[in-house]
Amino acid sequence: MPESAPLLRRRIVIGITAGFVAAAIIDAYSFAAMIFVAGGVDIVREYQYTAAALVGKIALTDPHYAWLGVAAHFAISAAWGAGYVYVATRTKQVDAFPLISGFVYGGVVWLLTLLFQVAAGMHNVPEISTLGYGVIGYTLFFGVPIAVLTKAWRDA
Repeated sequence: MPESAPLLRRRIVIGITAGFVAAAIIDAYSFAAMIFVAGGVDIVREYQYTAAALVGKIALTDPHYAWLGVAAHFAISAAWGAGYVYVATRTKQVDAFPLISGFVYGGVVWLLTLLFQVAAGMHNVPEISTLGYGVIGYTLFFGVPIAVLTKAWRDA
């Protein structure tokens, strides 16, 4: 049975919003981890790195590319959020267990993101010592918030 336009619009808005919130949460985690583990973080440089995945290494030469990185990061996160809503509305098991589903979804997002970065030549295969930070970030601070927020907002 086809969905009504208002219901579809509501689900898209929920997914995009959950993606935006999760993007902010994973950024806060990432920056905090870099501060405590590496002793500091250059936020502009981090977003330049994100932009470089789109336009190449030229983005690393000019701090203005950081804005492209911010936009790309939040747009991609919104798409992942909308993707989760799509899956959750069509699979009762995913919708029924948001903590588990979010954890697994975050792991899938992490793996696909890592593969994209390696394929684009923007990232080497990470060392085993740094894999944990990425897995923790994407599962607990990206996938789980998307799943929990999606479930809460859809049930409201």
